[in-house]
Amino acid sequence: MNASPPGDFGSAVTTVVEAAGSVYVTVDRDGLYRWEGGNTWTLLGEFLMAGQALVTDSHEGVELIYVAQDNTDEFWVYDPIYAD
Repeated sequence: MNASPPGDFGSAVTTVVEAAGSVYVTVDRDGLYRWEGGNTWTLLGEFLMAGQALVTDSHEGVELIYVAQDNTDEFWVYDPIYAD
């Protein structure tokens, strides 16, 4: 699967992960994006800080994406199957 080039992001892509058959990236001071194909990305959630961490794990058989924001105590859990 080729998900690049990522498009017109305003900052650097910091992390990339595949979950539930889609590619997800975090972009510094921007947010969490899902690749829709070609050069099309959907913004799923916005961040203000830099240096996000993006991790996938399974909880009770459900694949989840964990997003943590650098320099704060904030984190989010994104369910790629039921979020939309």
